[in-house]
Amino acid sequence: MKFKYISGANNTTATVTLDDGSSISTAGLPLAKAGTDVVVYKIFVGIPVGGGNIVLKNKALAMAFATDTSDNAFKYTYPTTLTSSYQYVYPTTFDFGEKGLTLDGGNVQIDQTMQVTVLWDYAPAA
Repeated sequence: MKFKYISGANNTTATVTLDDGSSISTAGLPLAKAGTDVVVYKIFVGIPVGGGNIVLKNKALAMAFATDTSDNAFKYTYPTTLTSSYQYVYPTTFDFGEKGLTLDGGNVQIDQTMQVTVLWDYAPAA
């Protein structure tokens, strides 16, 4: 099983190097290149932030989620009223089950400093 850690907002376009050494210009953090099936099993949020968004896209290459809503596979928005006293009333773990959520390359975007860890792996051959 693999993991990706995202410490801060990554929903603007930047050059990202993939595990295979190739680079693409994309918003977010692609898990693998397009055409490579990946499975996301869990997402852990270290510090939930009021109004913070977590988005998983089916595709590896994506624009910022605010302008590119195509291929959203998962999105969670913390309430804007979230304060530290209510921080753990809301989920800090998102579990996609034993079979996980299969994506085509996948892309993870967040728009706040929430210290997000994504557990994922390449999909097993069919």
